Amino acid sequence: MTFTWHRHHPRSDLHEMLHEAVPLDAQEQKILDAQERAFIQRRSMIEMHMQTANRQLSEAITNHPGWTPAVEAAMQHVEQAAADLQRETLVHIFEMRAGLKPEHRAAYDHVLIEALRHGSP
Repeated sequence: MTFTWHRHHPRSDLHEMLHEAVPLDAQEQKILDAQERAFIQRRSMIEMHMQTANRQLSEAITNHPGWTPAVEAAMQHVEQAAADLQRETLVHIFEMRAGLKPEHRAAYDHVLIEALRHGSP
């Protein structure tokens, strides 16, 4: 799940729901834009690690077809990269929440929780 508040990036359905539920003022938008730029950089680094792990997995499968120790080890690297991305996304979610005015947090929480319950993109 990726949240994109920045105006210059594609917005998900979740982003649209959050934006509708939480009317941002200029200061909140400025804070969230800065957080989004930092998150994009962190996410890009993790995605590069994920691509590397996927290449290693493909090489392991090519060299050792079947569920072998080499494939298992490569798969663990893929899983770690995916977990890192999920963790970083959750950190970002809470950073964004902290950048909101207290009176906007309940609406943000509601949309986020519903999206997690129902599988938002």
